Amino acid sequence: MEESEVAQLIRQSLEADRFREAEELEEDEADSDDSEEPTILKEERKIRKRIDDLEVELSESQKKADQMKEILESSRAHYAMLESKYEQANQLLRSYQEREKELLEREEAHVDQLRQKDAHYSALVSQLKERIEELERRLDEMAQRRTTVMEGELSELKEQLAARDVSPALAYKPTCPMDHDSTKSSKILAIKTSSLPGKSTSTSAYRRVTGTESACESAADDASDEQKSSRDSPIPRISEPASPAVLHKFAHRRILFPLRRRYITTEHEFWRDTFQSIQGLQVLHWTCDDVCQLLIQMGLDKYIPEFTVNQVNGTKFLDLDGNKLKAMGIQNHSDRAVIKKKIKAIKSKIERERKQLEKESRLRTVAPVH
Repeated sequence: MEESEVAQLIRQSLEADRFREAEELEEDEADSDDSEEPTILKEERKIRKRIDDLEVELSESQKKADQMKEILESSRAHYAMLESKYEQANQLLRSYQEREKELLEREEAHVDQLRQKDAHYSALVSQLKERIEELERRLDEMAQRRTTVMEGELSELKEQLAARDVSPALAYKPTCPMDHDSTKSSKILAIKTSSLPGKSTSTSAYRRVTGTESACESAADDASDEQKSSRDSPIPRISEPASPAVLHKFAHRRILFPLRRRYITTEHEFWRDTFQSIQGLQVLHWTCDDVCQLLIQMGLDKYIPEFTVNQVNGTKFLDLDGNKLKAMGIQNHSDRAVIKKKIKAIKSKIERERKQLEKESRLRTVAPVH
């Protein structure tokens, strides 16, 4: 539209020029008709030539306008494409920033979890160190007590033998009292001469006692613990004095296996016996050490620190469930399943034993009536 208006204006200007020239020519016709004819032709030619030039310029300007329109359209398309790419880049940048933020949060949470675990294991280590120190102290006290008791028994026996004018080297067990009525008969003593360190001359004897009533049990300082260890560590005879190294050896053995079955009358050690015969009502009286020994029997000794820190005895062990085990630090699902299965088996056995005891009590109450 703009180009057509320009062309109309050009034509109108040309027509106006022609009209003025025609008027001028008409005015001058009267004066010089012959001389003005060639000038009019010349002017007309010039005007036509100018019109042609203007038309050429107009066509060229139209072509340039068309080219500029094409360039404008292409630039608009390019701008739209760049704008879409810019939006995509912004979206990617926002997504990367969100992912980076999430990764930082996860890393911080992981670091906090590691710190908590480090503090937890540090507390476990410190408690285990304290327990080791306490056990070592008890070991030293036990060794000193045994040494003192042995020395006191030896000195007392020597005094008694010296008062009776009997050789102090008689093979007599100081912790084994005998029945004097039964030992008067069927007793054979054979005395052998030997040397003892610290004396110029002394004798060593051995005793062989026969009969039905000549057997005795050795008394202990530690009640049942000494009885359980008496099979593997017999009390040495006076002719073979016990050295501190021997006492220290057996004291270490006692610390290595502290988990004794205090509720069973047999003399077997706790670690040598199976748990199937004791996992009933006795579990209610278990200590933390007994529960740890059960873990060793089950092959879960790696969780002993967690059970030790939480002081899990028999009653607490039976109350454990999945959430409590997980809170204690047992994250392995299969290990939790094994422990829960064991607890279920023990509970079922306890229930059977209770029913059996109730049945026996009813039978005992009914029996006097009949």
